[in-house]
Amino acid sequence: MEPQLEEIAPAPVVPKPRRKRKAKAVVPQEFELTDVATEPHRITHPSREVKDVDLRGAIKPLELTKEKLLFLTDYTINVIGKWNDIIRDTPPMEMAARLVQAAPTSFELGQWQGVVSFMPVYPGHDAMIHVSVWDPLFMRRPMLARALIRHAMKKWNLRRVYACIPEQHTKANILCAKVGMTLEGRLRHAFVYNGTPVTGMYWGILAGEV
Repeated sequence: MEPQLEEIAPAPVVPKPRRKRKAKAVVPQEFELTDVATEPHRITHPSREVKDVDLRGAIKPLELTKEKLLFLTDYTINVIGKWNDIIRDTPPMEMAARLVQAAPTSFELGQWQGVVSFMPVYPGHDAMIHVSVWDPLFMRRPMLARALIRHAMKKWNLRRVYACIPEQHTKANILCAKVGMTLEGRLRHAFVYNGTPVTGMYWGILAGEV
């Protein structure tokens, strides 16, 4: 039998008088990512974010149905295509084939609020991240994006994750910065926007930075 330790009553603590200070929001150590949707005020600078975030309930592997494929094909061509003429001019059947190819390395957000894909993926090396989100609050959720990147890095043993964003897509570039990605360079004429070649902003983040 293990020895029993006697319980010792703690000594009474006399509170010291202190000046009143404005209460600060405290980020809990553990919570479901679904909380982010209802409490976006918890999102802070990446340096203050929780490292271990539970992905259950908020993110799951993409289960591609016919209805979802049709929606994603239309969304990619007509919404994302607004920032890239090459995507906009891609035939629907060809775009659908690309989405099917990316499905095994894609994740569904929340209650069909968006899809994040990693393609191409080179296990042990790196992967490119693609975001298709129709919930505008996602742009204010860097914690969710960081948690997903961290999940992908563990899943495929990645050293880095990168993205290439059209220069004029301001919100997407701001999101990359909030996530903690580093602007590693600019690719001239990487995209075509309204018939004019535009620069691609090349962002990257390393495994030790998430």
